Amino acid sequence: MTFDCAPYACEAALGACRSTCGSSANCAPGFLCDANTRVCVAPPSGDDSDGCAYGAGKTSAGAFLVLLGALGAFTRRRRR
Repeated sequence: MTFDCAPYACEAALGACRSTCGSSANCAPGFLCDANTRVCVAPPSGDDSDGCAYGAGKTSAGAFLVLLGALGAFTRRRRR
């Protein structure tokens, strides 16, 4: 007989679910052991903004058009 113990691993020898963890090996696949609380938790998602990340920021087409217009006005003024 199989049963779902998520977020903990099944203790097959006892036919029961674990209720605490000492390492991630004590957790069901896809879960990690929080060593401070001894609780199996889902891993953090990749979209957290608390960590370090580097990538292109959001751009604004409006800002680009304003810059392009200012450059055009500056160029036109210099020609006179």
